[in-house]
Amino acid sequence: MEKQPGKKTFKGKLTLSEVDKDLSDEQSPEKLPAAATIKIKPYSHYILLWNHKSIDSPKIKAILTLIAEQGIEDDMDFVKSVLSMKELCHTRCYSKAEKLHAFRLYAGTITSEERTKLFKVTIPFIATLALRIELLHPDGTLPLLSAGKQNLVKQSRSEISCVLANSFFCCIPAQSKEVSLGEYDMYTLMCDESVGYKETVKEKFKCIFCYFEAIREKEPEGIITIARNCLSEEEKKQYSMEGWLSSERPMQEMLLDAKGRIEAQHEMLQVDFANKYIGGGIDGFCYQEQVLFVISPELYASCLVCERMNEDEAIVITGAQVFSEYKGYDMTFQFAGPAKDPLESKRDGLERIPRQVLGLDALCFPGGSRKLEQFQVKHTVRELNKALIGFKGDFLCDESDKRPIATGKWGCGVFNGCLEYKWLIQWLAASEVGRKMVFCGFDDTSLTPFYSLIKKLEGKKVGEVAKILFEISELVISKWENDPDQEEPINLNKLITQTIKEKLS
Repeated sequence: MEKQPGKKTFKGKLTLSEVDKDLSDEQSPEKLPAAATIKIKPYSHYILLWNHKSIDSPKIKAILTLIAEQGIEDDMDFVKSVLSMKELCHTRCYSKAEKLHAFRLYAGTITSEERTKLFKVTIPFIATLALRIELLHPDGTLPLLSAGKQNLVKQSRSEISCVLANSFFCCIPAQSKEVSLGEYDMYTLMCDESVGYKETVKEKFKCIFCYFEAIREKEPEGIITIARNCLSEEEKKQYSMEGWLSSERPMQEMLLDAKGRIEAQHEMLQVDFANKYIGGGIDGFCYQEQVLFVISPELYASCLVCERMNEDEAIVITGAQVFSEYKGYDMTFQFAGPAKDPLESKRDGLERIPRQVLGLDALCFPGGSRKLEQFQVKHTVRELNKALIGFKGDFLCDESDKRPIATGKWGCGVFNGCLEYKWLIQWLAASEVGRKMVFCGFDDTSLTPFYSLIKKLEGKKVGEVAKILFEISELVISKWENDPDQEEPINLNKLITQTIKEKLS
């Protein structure tokens, strides 16, 4: 078939250089439908903001106005203002950290000149942004993406900057107990005294202030969409174990980039190894999801509008910009200066930056031999279907938009997932939806054995490879059941590698 103008496809052997070249063309990526064609379903619940009629908004407005006009005198002046607004919003405080120790620690490490700019320029600007809530959200509400309902929220990036400013001042009211949300303001970050994370908290503040300084210099343009993808009832029936075994779709090409980072694969579908409460908490921790969000703070908007993900759901955020560079990971995380986002000036047909971030929560398993529970059929099918609904991507995109998926060790850190098993699960799901996959190792050279496995599995059908996956499942579970308290743990790497090679020999 002749390639249509303006349509990007990924044919032939997939290499990172070819992908980067293809995506850096002057032509725009996949053209999306006009904004007027977006069909948003009615919302069943809304998030309350401080200008809602049920909140004591005049007092909050007065505090923000004073900060916007006069700045703040010192860190304790800021603490007093934040705690006052938090009390007016009926949200809880942590008594052991009521003085916002983490924020004060950060303020104490910067120079006198930097502190003056923070207190007299940056924070007053954030207060000005927060006050725009009455203009941008006059009814004092935000739509909620309720669990179990496929839908989306569309916000301008200016609207999101206003919401994030209110998150910074911790003046987003307590929500109804009927709403299942994670953390949605920066209070925990400002209070975080976790052992070993005091330095990373300071670095995260640098990223957040980098964002606000960038939009102080240039107001953000375009929109961001936050979508909840849900498996339909028909798909739930279709994708049982038997359904996966009967798939005739071909395995798509898979590229292993042992040193690569997911966020560097700019116009791919970037997988966020998410918590079921997207964002993973706005605190001092710096695992993959927290890093992704703090270098691109517009992603935090999803924390406020997305209920906890169900087993058959994923969240896709399209249009966020990267504002900070970084180095290190977890306790070694460091802000490395403002980022020059290569996608900043690009827009798709809906005026979004063409960056898609996919929130995908993996199952968490206990340590020791109990982590072998992940090989049970019900858990294997759950992970296949979770990846499947996520890898479908942005449902506003044209069907021909099959940008590759940039993923990696999904659920393989503190969640105790088996790397080889999760890699195979993700490749199967990507192939079922017709997308190529880039597996990023984040500087892990131990992934070399994957190359031989990839060669053996390429060209097979999804059903054939799924058969191997479920045979691995049966083999591991039988070994575990025969010796549940085994002193010698199963070498999963060796077992999976050998099983794949034997089945294909």
